[in-house]
Amino acid sequence: MNCFSVRPNILYFDHFDEFTRKFLIGPKDLLITNQKIADTWFREKIKTAALIIPSDYSEGEPSDQMVEYIYNDIRYTAYDRVIAIGGGSVMDIAKLFSLKQITPALDLFQKSAPVIRSHGLILVPATCGTGSEITNISNLNMISLHTKLGLTDDSLYADYAVLIPELLKTLPYSYFAISTFDALCHGVESYLSPAATPFTELYSKKTIDMVLKGYMEIAARGLDSRFESLDNYLLAGTYGGIAISNAGCGLIHALAHPLGSQHRIPHGQALRILFTAVLKCYETYVPDSKIRTLTAYLSDLLNCPQQNALERLDALIQTILPLQPLKTYGVRQTDLHTYARSIQSLHQKLLNNSPYQPTLKNIDEIYRSVY
Repeated sequence: MNCFSVRPNILYFDHFDEFTRKFLIGPKDLLITNQKIADTWFREKIKTAALIIPSDYSEGEPSDQMVEYIYNDIRYTAYDRVIAIGGGSVMDIAKLFSLKQITPALDLFQKSAPVIRSHGLILVPATCGTGSEITNISNLNMISLHTKLGLTDDSLYADYAVLIPELLKTLPYSYFAISTFDALCHGVESYLSPAATPFTELYSKKTIDMVLKGYMEIAARGLDSRFESLDNYLLAGTYGGIAISNAGCGLIHALAHPLGSQHRIPHGQALRILFTAVLKCYETYVPDSKIRTLTAYLSDLLNCPQQNALERLDALIQTILPLQPLKTYGVRQTDLHTYARSIQSLHQKLLNNSPYQPTLKNIDEIYRSVY
């Protein structure tokens, strides 16, 4: 069996100008990014490339509808490479535009259309946590299904994943907190996954270690201390991406998908809402699973008794990304059972990556506990 692989070539530059000198962005490139990055880092350089700003087409998380709108605008544009610079949403969209067939996106995600690469793909993260630059996964909000779906295919691997810590210097704190928590969740879920191997566990634990040590530094010294460790946070995001590429995400991500799709809750924030509740569910229903070794590892890292590890972890996270209940986002109690049913029907792959297969009642209970 194949137990570990890393597919994209990973490049690391201290400064953005080194990247532009290496890749010489020009008229045969499709550049996908956000307006702030375009204004801050490109200035005159973008005039020869085709530029796409996804937020010009729709607010919120990327959807199949957004992809259709973008496709209609660039369908007659000839390009050899797709270059994405931004967060996970930007990179997920870019992966689709590197394919031979782009629309209808739902056909790709439901595997009724072939997933075939026809363009080069360069992914540059400008946040520190999604790991999308290193994965073969694209997540998209499917409007007709009222949830997010993930497309996993080796054709979605980038040719190059390019890490540039300098890009994080202008990242607002809220995006920093949300994206680093995404990385932490990737480390935890890949570690707990039944598909984990000794190789993936190295990356899972390193992700957890780097993020939590950074959080402890922020808790002790203040928010600005994060600027001293931007390279570590960026690496942690990529390490987490390597871990989930091989071992997958689980129940926390499954439960988060409808929340982002229906209520525009930022992905990292949705994970934060569910994180501790899901881990406590594992402690209740499968106490002898890897949740035990995880809490032992956390107790050493956080210098606390093992039985208090999840509470200490939650308290630390609270200083970085405060918990907000679902009701503050406009979620109705009547929505919860609908979301629980959709997870069982649409996200079985994520559930299979969980150390515990939850019942419909269990999922309902988790949602209600964070309502």
